[in-house]
Amino acid sequence: MYGKIEQKCKVTRIKLVKRVLEFNNEANSIVYRRLLNNALEYECEIVSSDAMFIEPVAPIFVPKQITYYILIEFVNSILLPPEGLVKGYTTMPVDIAVFSMKDNEYRVVDIFSENNVKYALYGPKNEGLVARYYKTKFTHNIMKPEPFKESVVPLEIINSHNKWVKLSQILLDSRLLRFYYKREGIAYTQNIKVNVTSESTAVIEYEKEFPGDLFEARKPLKVSIFMPSHRRTEMMWGL
Repeated sequence: MYGKIEQKCKVTRIKLVKRVLEFNNEANSIVYRRLLNNALEYECEIVSSDAMFIEPVAPIFVPKQITYYILIEFVNSILLPPEGLVKGYTTMPVDIAVFSMKDNEYRVVDIFSENNVKYALYGPKNEGLVARYYKTKFTHNIMKPEPFKESVVPLEIINSHNKWVKLSQILLDSRLLRFYYKREGIAYTQNIKVNVTSESTAVIEYEKEFPGDLFEARKPLKVSIFMPSHRRTEMMWGL
C-alpha cells in the first residue's frame, strides 16, 4: 500500500512486490527494516516520528542518484503528419520512498526500487545525458501499471514540424514530474505534452496538476532543491 502507515500493532509489515517493509514500535522510536526473501537489506531507527509514509518517487535514486533524467523508449513508434496530434498513455518506472513526518517536516528514511534498473545515454558521447532507461508501449487506452513498479504517464503528442516525423522515445526531467497515487500501489504522473519541432527535436511541457481524486506524493529533497523555474524541457538529440 501507498500512503500513511497505520501502526496499530507493535510490528506492522507491508508486502510490496519482492520486498517486505517492517515498522517496529520501540518506546519513543520506530525501527524500520527492509527485507528481501527474509534477509535484511536496510535498517534505520527513527526517533519521535509523528507518521510514516510509503510513496512513489522519480526513478533516479537506485543504486544512487547520478542523473535527473528518464528516457522512455516505445516498442511501437508513433508516426505523425504535419499538424498531427495524438493522445494516449505510456508507463515509466518508479522508485519507492519511505518518509518520516515530524511537525509538518518530512525526511527520507529509505529509497529503493522493485524494478530491474537500467541506465542509458541520450545524445552524443561527449555531451549527451545519462538517463534512467525504460522500454514500454504507447497506448490509446489507459493501462494498468504494475503496482509499486510503474506509473501511468498521460501523453499528448503534437507535430509542429512541416514534415512527417516518427517518435520512438521521450526524455523526461524528474525535477518537473509530479507523482500521484492510489492506496493500492497504483501511481500516475501529471499530463505530459510533447511538441515535436523538427525531425530530431521536441519540447516537453509538464502540466501542474493531474485531474482526479488522487493523493500527491512528496518529493525527495535532492530533487526539489534545484527545481527549474520553467515547466518545459527540450529533446535535442533525436526522437
